[in-house]
Amino acid sequence: MKKTVPENIKFTPPVEVISLQMKKKNQEISEMKNGYEKKLSDNDKIFAELAIQAFSLDKVLERHKDKLQEKELKALSDELRITRNKIFQALEKGSVEIIDFTGREIDNEILEMVEVIGWLPDAREQEHVLETYEPVVKHSGQIIHIAKITGGTKSGTQRNAEETARQNETIVQ
Repeated sequence: MKKTVPENIKFTPPVEVISLQMKKKNQEISEMKNGYEKKLSDNDKIFAELAIQAFSLDKVLERHKDKLQEKELKALSDELRITRNKIFQALEKGSVEIIDFTGREIDNEILEMVEVIGWLPDAREQEHVLETYEPVVKHSGQIIHIAKITGGTKSGTQRNAEETARQNETIVQ
């Protein structure tokens, strides 16, 4: 005996159901990431910006450390490092934490704290943070700024295409 589905009932394949659930979850995460900034106090916004700039200063000093060790720049290098250390100490006293995920494998916990700007091909099998442009910033344990990163994966260009397609689907709906 063959069973028939009444005409007024629409059958949705399981793949579509799962896809819709994933889109909804991605949208919820996106809204959470975008909504947190609206709830921040002015002080938190200032703390976040100071922490981002301190992180940037740290990266510049690291990138040019060999050049700064040359005899004619040594005094400047020392002064910049002292200033850098004082900035980080002041942020720490204010209960501001800066988190750089560079090199770490990307898991669900990290994904909730980052905005992936793009993906690049890399030798490692596991998806990981290739570069951090802006760190996660926490104030008194609460996230006040989400990191901006580039992810690395063996199939970086494929991942970019998939992410772009997913973002476009979210925008269309």
